Amino acid sequence: MKKHSYLLLIFAFALFAACTDLSDVNNRLDDHEVRLTALENQVKNINDNIVNLRALIAAQNDKTAISSYKALEDGSGYVLSMSNGTEIVLKHGTAGSTPVVGVLSHNGELYWSLNGDPILDSEGKPILVNGKEGAPGATPTLRVNADGQWEVSTDGGKTWDLVRDSDGNPTIATGHDGVIPIKITKNGDDTITIEYNGQSFRLPCKKSEFKTKFGLPIEYFATHVLNKTGTGFVKDYDVRNSSVGYFNWYVLNGMQNNLYNLSGTNLLANAALEDWHLPTQTEWNGIIPTPSSDVSFGRTAELYNVLEEVTVNGKTGEYYSNYISRKGKVFGIRLFTQDTQQSSMKSAYKYEYVLDEKSGNYLKITVRHLGITNQDEKTEVSKITSEDWWNSNNEDDLVAVFPSYGRYMDSDSNGKGIGAHPSTLGERGYFWSVTKHEDKPNNAWSLFFSKTAGPAVDDDNMLYAYPVVLVRNAQKME
Repeated sequence: MKKHSYLLLIFAFALFAACTDLSDVNNRLDDHEVRLTALENQVKNINDNIVNLRALIAAQNDKTAISSYKALEDGSGYVLSMSNGTEIVLKHGTAGSTPVVGVLSHNGELYWSLNGDPILDSEGKPILVNGKEGAPGATPTLRVNADGQWEVSTDGGKTWDLVRDSDGNPTIATGHDGVIPIKITKNGDDTITIEYNGQSFRLPCKKSEFKTKFGLPIEYFATHVLNKTGTGFVKDYDVRNSSVGYFNWYVLNGMQNNLYNLSGTNLLANAALEDWHLPTQTEWNGIIPTPSSDVSFGRTAELYNVLEEVTVNGKTGEYYSNYISRKGKVFGIRLFTQDTQQSSMKSAYKYEYVLDEKSGNYLKITVRHLGITNQDEKTEVSKITSEDWWNSNNEDDLVAVFPSYGRYMDSDSNGKGIGAHPSTLGERGYFWSVTKHEDKPNNAWSLFFSKTAGPAVDDDNMLYAYPVVLVRNAQKME
């Protein structure tokens, strides 16, 4: 019995050891799979960048203009929309042991380079980006071999050569140590300079084709709010959209603050947003009743000849408005002057607080351009309180939506909101202006609304983190 017990113990110990070894093997296999996936992604990104680098070179040679560009949603680079209808996607380069493919110029010709050195063909000659007499030339392709070393092919994958460093040693595919960001600069001569993987490209920039239908304030405001990376806009009005960015006033205006913007970062000073800016108080006045109007969703009132200072497309002037508020809705005849012939922007406004259980409640602003009319504005504002009036002849109505994203009532040293979720989410809306309050040093003007209050241009503490609506820079009028 003792012998059998001894053998049983040995068997159990061996089984335990075997299980331990198997677990270790599985862990190593998992780790290998992770590293393999990372390398595969790295190889794909490099080869994609090579293809797009060739497209960038071709665009420069052909003088193809950039119609527009924007940051990728994940912040990994930019997408360029070209005047010929194509797109070029540029990813930020990588520093460290990942090979960097670029071009070198010599005697008026461009040659492919790898880590700053020319790529050589099987005969040891540099490889032209563009072939003789305008021929396409060769496009390099990279891969990782079985020994974990980078290889390059210049014949479409038929043959492969090791990528070697400056000492002639094979380059090991071990990842990268950092990121080389793309830099895009808009020049004053209608060109754009792109610095990419150590190369500089200068391309013509197609002039903005943005045009308004009526030249009204509402037409210059962005359709959606800024995303949380500050590189573009979200794509829907859902208040639960996790990509919505919440930022305090300091980081939106590049004002250093030891508690709320330690580095003095200006979030809006990036190439993706160069056509936009944070609205001024008077730009908000163009679409929202001013504080002096004293109308809101929660009261019944009539106000006539309310004088408001409004900025539209960079020009500021004084305009009059007539308002009638009914519980839950506000109507207005706005942007008219005492001289009827100067009232070209006169418009009917309807403000509604819309209940939406699916995406969250929101402020809806409907604007109908009236232009120069001979009707009395007091009579006009009375007419537009009828839903029948809004339900007919509405083909050219303009609509803006402002979701009730709420706000964070505290922010960190990077200017972002702190908390599990925004307060009053789905109930109230807050959106910053660039304009500081005249008498309250810690406050700035903003748009505010709720079911029973507003819409109004109000003020709030600049440390609060709001979602961000931007307005277009002034456009040249032809």
